[in-house]
Amino acid sequence: MFELHNISQRFEHWWTGSGEPPALRPRLAIKPIPVEPAVEWMPSAWRQRHSRFLDQQFWCFGQDILQQPRNALLELGFSKHRPLKDRKDGSCYTVTSRTGVNIVLWGFGMFYSDQRLGDAILLVRDDIRPWIVEQMQTPVGVWDPLEIPRHRVRGSEVAGARELLADLLKWLAQYEAWIVDHRTPGHRERTLREWKRVVVPALESAEQWQHLADEVRGMEYLAKESA
Repeated sequence: MFELHNISQRFEHWWTGSGEPPALRPRLAIKPIPVEPAVEWMPSAWRQRHSRFLDQQFWCFGQDILQQPRNALLELGFSKHRPLKDRKDGSCYTVTSRTGVNIVLWGFGMFYSDQRLGDAILLVRDDIRPWIVEQMQTPVGVWDPLEIPRHRVRGSEVAGARELLADLLKWLAQYEAWIVDHRTPGHRERTLREWKRVVVPALESAEQWQHLADEVRGMEYLAKESA
């Protein structure tokens, strides 16, 4: 009882400012958990070349939604989301498949997630390297890529990112094949006639996207940390 009484008095004196704080057991230093570094897992030349093709594809999306009388994305089952009145951003489009795949399209990029895999990626329109998105929730109401929590692919995430990217590119192949079958002859040629930086000819887009999807699935991990 004497010891407890003395200790309580020392705390009271310290609390009221009439004494020094009691001697406490030293706190252990908490070491930060190391973050796995991001890695480069696709060849630089491959990435640069096909990033230009991705930019071309986003131009095509923009033209396909403007075509009258049918917006191609709405016809495919996408829902259109307009920005708030005080923003000048374009609309975004979302769709969820029966198998749990979620796709969101903006002018700046594309979100792709698969509930079965439990992963999500983001492609910015001028870079085919995927970002890992740190949440599975479909980012509706987002109008800037900086608003999406994301990070570059880390070593342990390469396999999942590769599978998701390959699936996304396969979807792009299916989309381009659908455009050829459901739009008037010459639609894609006319679309690209206004695009001054054509990388892949109009009627070869579907085949090229499928080819790239196959390449990504077989791509070897370079095991090189990114800067």
